[in-house]
Amino acid sequence: MVGSEHMPLLCTIKNVEKPNKAPFRFQNMWTLHRQFFEEVDKVWRAEDEASKKINQKDTPVIEVPDKKDIAEMKLLLEDEWKTQKSKKKKKLSLLHLKTSKALRKWGWETFENVFSNALSADKEVEKLEAAVQNNTAIETDLLSAQTNLLNAIVIQDMLLKQKSYINIFTEGDRNTKFYHAYISYKRKCNTIHSTEGRWINENEFIALDVVKYYSSQLNSLVDLNIDYEDYFLEELNYTNQLNLTEPPSDEEIWDALKTIDSSKAGNADGFTADLYKKAWHIIKKGVFEAIRSFFREVNLPSYFGDTSIVLIPKGDLQKTWEHYSPISLTSVISKLISKIIVRRLQPHLDRIICPNQTGLH
Repeated sequence: MVGSEHMPLLCTIKNVEKPNKAPFRFQNMWTLHRQFFEEVDKVWRAEDEASKKINQKDTPVIEVPDKKDIAEMKLLLEDEWKTQKSKKKKKLSLLHLKTSKALRKWGWETFENVFSNALSADKEVEKLEAAVQNNTAIETDLLSAQTNLLNAIVIQDMLLKQKSYINIFTEGDRNTKFYHAYISYKRKCNTIHSTEGRWINENEFIALDVVKYYSSQLNSLVDLNIDYEDYFLEELNYTNQLNLTEPPSDEEIWDALKTIDSSKAGNADGFTADLYKKAWHIIKKGVFEAIRSFFREVNLPSYFGDTSIVLIPKGDLQKTWEHYSPISLTSVISKLISKIIVRRLQPHLDRIICPNQTGLH
């Protein structure tokens, strides 16, 4: 118990166990370094060379079948084709895992502590400014130090912006204290009113309570006996003629990628769209194969198909689960597929959606 002028306060102090290894998070600032592309290319080139050796060693021998076995052989070839496409998708997910492991190690060794780097660079500039005034240093050294300071500031700002997930600033805006304050505010929002109306702040109980709340929201049954096909037969026939599931071209995939915000939070794999955009010349072949195989009815590996559900505050004050909106964080590959389908549908929305419809129900 702690003494107070108004009433006694009950304080609890405990150590919170942190995970042994934090999940991987791709940092957009890494793409500013000249060695970034070398690190990515090193992983992808090594995997390609290994795959070529395996394919050369295990080339299958195919015998010509009899005419009566042609139909059966077609089914076998289709299954084999889907298996090969599935292997390519698994290869892409393996490349992502290897890339994340390599970049985690390289990122820390190369950038170290970006905040300490900025402070050190600032002190070096102050030191050289004084030395230039005393004629004990030349201006070229000062210019070099100032360039290093500007680079350190840019890297620091990119890291802070990505951590705070703020996109309201235009290019050139800087307010480091605000970013720190916003990040701290986000970390403090770890207390909630339970469904029974009591405060809870234990991670385990918060997780159980949110599952209980949304399970109750999703368990309501609605009896719909209306055959909607009779009402939308014309629209259904129209959409069937659009070929929405045709494998996309290289240009269509790239155009869809450019519409994804690089600053958006990544999925559990930790990668943002910035990796894909900056290292596109290295990774595009694997991405093309994965996207096209999906449109040929080959399911995505769980590595790309898994979704993280995150609760977003609706306002400034969050007391109950009603003050949050759940959203899904998906991988960039999954976002690409959604973007391609949406971009194909957009020109036809006026034809397939009634003008009187103003929202989703």
